[in-house]
Order: sequence, then structure tokens, then C-alpha cells
Amino acid sequence: MKHLLQACLMAGCLALAACGGGGGSGGGGITQTPVQSAPDAPGVLKIAFGDGPLDGVDQVLMEISEIRLLSDDGQQVLVVDEPTTIDLLQLRNVSELVVDAEVPAGSYSKIRLLVSSLTLVRLNDPDTPADDEFIDVDLVANGKVDLNPQGDFVISPGEDVVVEVDVDLDRAIHIVQTGNGKIRFRPVVFVKVLDGTDGRYVRLFGQLAPATTDGTDFDLCNVERLSSGDSVAGGDCLPLDLNENALVVDENGEPIDPALLAFDDYVTVLARPRYVLEGLVFDTILVAKGMQDTFEQLFGTVSRSADENGAFGFVPDGGAEVEAQLVDGAIILDNAQNLLGPDAILDSLRAELLGLNVDDGMGGSVFRTLLVHLDDAAVSEDSLAGRLVAIFFDERRLELEDTDLNPLCVLYDTDTSFFKVAPSDDDQAYGGTPIQLGDLAQGSEIQVQAYGTLNGDGCLEATQVVFEVAEPAPAT
Repeated sequence: MKHLLQACLMAGCLALAACGGGGGSGGGGITQTPVQSAPDAPGVLKIAFGDGPLDGVDQVLMEISEIRLLSDDGQQVLVVDEPTTIDLLQLRNVSELVVDAEVPAGSYSKIRLLVSSLTLVRLNDPDTPADDEFIDVDLVANGKVDLNPQGDFVISPGEDVVVEVDVDLDRAIHIVQTGNGKIRFRPVVFVKVLDGTDGRYVRLFGQLAPATTDGTDFDLCNVERLSSGDSVAGGDCLPLDLNENALVVDENGEPIDPALLAFDDYVTVLARPRYVLEGLVFDTILVAKGMQDTFEQLFGTVSRSADENGAFGFVPDGGAEVEAQLVDGAIILDNAQNLLGPDAILDSLRAELLGLNVDDGMGGSVFRTLLVHLDDAAVSEDSLAGRLVAIFFDERRLELEDTDLNPLCVLYDTDTSFFKVAPSDDDQAYGGTPIQLGDLAQGSEIQVQAYGTLNGDGCLEATQVVFEVAEPAPAT
């Protein structure tokens, strides 16, 4: 996920990826609202959340009570004012539509979230008497988080703007034990305003309806979030354009002809937002018929590489090994959202599967697999932290010192991402912004957290560097 984002920031542990949604309850017929396109019409802000893994917990429940748009001239637009809870750990490889709302057209600089709670959950075996464990996390800045895309973004009348916010929980959440035994939340958020097909795939659930946009196959209406079952806040139906590689399956996970899809069918969809002349469409690679609980996610590790028939072994986290079987045309994706073949499913890779258990005809079961997300990133990552002493631009090197005044070396290159954050203040929103090294203020006290790989010389070759900057006091 990290490399998908061109405009990133330190802030609250979230992932927004905007996508237009149809906000129905899913309990009745199709509801559709005509899109406004008059010159004075509002625009539409589409936001979806995603994140990375976090070891040691089964759920990361974040409740957001408000989402606002902020402009440089002080204008604030309340986009969401009802609490919504997201299980971020369900969104390790995809984004999920959370907001699809009409907003006044104009130029905006920030998206402000008010996070009311963050809870880590460890689920116990249902066959044991132990209770699930819930861990409340202390929030910096009273839960106010400002998401700052690089530069202002414009929402034009009658047009959709898709914003993607991605969270790497394992790296960014910065959970540390404080003196009173509490856990503190210091997250990193990556924000991107999409301008093409460069975003993550979005997971959607809803009902099929006749297309209202030229050149698309269906609309998806009454869109709900699979991570919670809640309806998407606001919005219209989404135009779905079936990709030429799209997989369509029935309630049993068996591939079917797309012509067998019927209006009012409930489906789970995997799609990418794409801009065409007619507006925003969702380039769809998977359509799976069935209600929300028809298909199951499994997170775990490949225990046996896929053979020529698409069979492989898989060990779910905390569970026993299962036999997995790819359906014909199964979708296989890597971290960069590239389509792969079955030979990419290799022993020991971390992965997420989507499918369902079926009888194997021999008294056992097999996990019929529609979708595989492979985690082909490095298994581990090193980090260094300390006070910034010097920047050697010619050598592309940062010199730090740790709390014991020992020197630390950080190397960077043209692919290294740099972010600047300010120390948290309970009266101010906690946020950050991507920067260039030359933008750092001289004379500031700067703490550094760098991530990457330690080389043989003891220097960290950094992929990401975060600067916490205490700006110098103004001269008197």
C-alpha cells in the first residue's frame, strides 16, 4: 500500500478512498437519485477507508463521529455528523466506501476527522469460557485528525472527487506503553486525490440496477459496508463497468455468464474508480452473487504453493490448515494491485483469500477461492529514531543521535518519502503533510523516525522518514 500513495501524511490511522456510493439500507427495492449537473450544482466527495496489518489483535475498531471539509479561508463543510465504526483490519488489501456525499463546489485544503474512539480487540476461541479482550487507546489531540493532500483540491459542480486515504497500522499506529500503562495512538495517514486508475481496489456490496450511464453494464445501489453492515453515508448508485478479465460467480462460488446477473441481485463487487468522458465509473473485476455472509475472508499464510490445477495449502491465522482451490478465472493480486497468475501463490507468503467452504466429495471440505491478495512485501522492516543533527544533501544522508547521544545514519534516495508533523496539542487537530527536505525550518528541534532496511555499514536505507518539528519561537 505504501507505494500507491503520492500525497501522504502523518495523522489518524485511517484510509479514505473516495468512491460514489448508493446509500440504501439493503432491505428493500432499488433507490436511485438523478445526478445534478447544473452549473450551480454541488460536487460529490467520495471517501473510502483502508489500512495495513497489525499483529497481535483481531480487530481495530475506529469510531468517527464527524468528517468536515476545510478551506484555506476558514470555510467548513460538515460532510458526516453521525457516528460510523470501521474495522480497519478487514481492509488490509482493499478500500471500502464510507462517504459518498454532495458538498458545495469549491477549493478545499483539508479533510478533518473527529475520531471518538479507537479500540483494539483480541477475540478468544468461542469454545473457551474466556471473554474477548477490548483495549481502549488514548487519542492525541482529542481525536481531531487533519488529512492534508499535497496542495488544495477542487470539487467542481456536478463532478465526483475520489480521495483515497490509506493506513499502515503496523508502522504508523505507534502504540507505546505510557507511564500509567495506557496505550497511545500516534497514527500515520496517506492521502491521495485520485486522477485515474491509480487507486486501490474498492470492495462494495449492494444491489444491481439498470445502468444510467452510457457504456456501463450495471449500477450498484443501496451500497453497504461489509465491515459493519452500515449503509454508506449519502450518495447515488455507482456505475459498474465489467472489466474484460472480470470474474462473475453465483452464490456457490461457481463462475457464471455475466448475462445471468439479474437486477435486484445482491452482490459483492471488487472495482477501481476510473474517470471517463461520461464521468466516474467503477472498473469491475469481480462480481459475486449472494448476501453479505455468503463469502468469507481468510487472513493467513500459504503453506503449499499452488499446483497446476490451482490447489494450494493455506493456514488461517489462529486456525487449522485448509485446502484451497482456485475457481477458473480467480483474481490474484499483489501489493501493487497487479493481476497475477496462479504460479505467484508461493509457500510462506502472507495472503488474504475470499471464498467459501464447500464439500470436496470425499467427506471433507475445500475452500473455493475467488480472490487472492498476496503480500509480497518484505517480511520485516527496520527503523531508527533520534534527533536530527545534520542533513548532507550531496551524500543523501541524515545524521541523527539517539537518547544516549549515539550517532545514527540514515540514507535516502529519490524514492524515499518525507513527512512533517507537529507535536500534538490537545487544542489543535493532529495532522501532517508530505514535504521536501529543503522545506525543513532552520533552527527547529526535529525528532526523526525513519523506516527501511539496515545495510552492512549500519546505516538505514530509508523508504520513509517522518520529521516531528517543534517550530522555533518567533523573535521578540
